[in-house]
Amino acid sequence: MTMEEYIREEAERRAKLMAPSIAESMAETLAKPMAETLAKPMAESMAETLAKPMAESLAASKVAQSILSLAAELGTIPAEEQQRIAGEQDDETLEKWLKLAARSTTVEEFLSGM
Repeated sequence: MTMEEYIREEAERRAKLMAPSIAESMAETLAKPMAETLAKPMAESMAETLAKPMAESLAASKVAQSILSLAAELGTIPAEEQQRIAGEQDDETLEKWLKLAARSTTVEEFLSGM
């Protein structure tokens, strides 16, 4: 083995030993500024992405609660139908059920119209 080969091998060995600590140090140094730079745009993007579905879900939930409230005045709504109403997300279906709950005179009439 020549001196040049020995030096090269020793340099590679030391580089492999030092690489994890260097990488960790670089990660720590870079992580905070990157996080600070990226946090606001990521939060805004996530908010934009989630806002509409969350608002729609909340609106659907409020309509479902209104349906359940109206229907409960007619009598007892079976638990599985309550869950079905509470879980419904389709606006047209919810609107149909809301009108049905408002017009029905009995629980049976309401349930049969669903």
